[in-house]
Amino acid sequence: MLTILGIVSIPFHFWTFYSLFEDFEAWIPIFDFWDLLGAWSYTFLFVIAEIIIVALYLILVNYLVPKKLARGSFVEISFVIVLELCAIALIVQNNGDLFRSIVPIFWGFIGLSLITSGVVGFLPNKVLKIISNIADRLLTLAVFFWFFDLVALIIIVIRNFS
Repeated sequence: MLTILGIVSIPFHFWTFYSLFEDFEAWIPIFDFWDLLGAWSYTFLFVIAEIIIVALYLILVNYLVPKKLARGSFVEISFVIVLELCAIALIVQNNGDLFRSIVPIFWGFIGLSLITSGVVGFLPNKVLKIISNIADRLLTLAVFFWFFDLVALIIIVIRNFS
């Protein structure tokens, strides 16, 4: 389960850091240092919530797909589904008319993730092992990002109780 949270947290944290540093110059004249840390901390708190929601979705997909069909392990299937989610998120982010495209993309993602769960089982064992090794290595990077989440949580507690 820890590996799944690591797989999910990497793209979410990369996108969060990208978004925070993209708007950094605009925030400097508006916020002082403590308010800027607070805004960033709340952003990381929302990332934690998103990671948990996606991880729960992956667990649900794991239970919905029959075991005969999903020959690959839960880690490999989740890795591929998270890559699909990242691609779909980039498409939605760069689409000008978000509300007309979100519903078909949402249902398409659900269907695609169920299909992917079965298709990953047909990959050669060598490819599944490579995916598993990449997921294990990403867990180390995820622990680094979880440190930022912990610091953000401490900052939020200090800001709310001081």
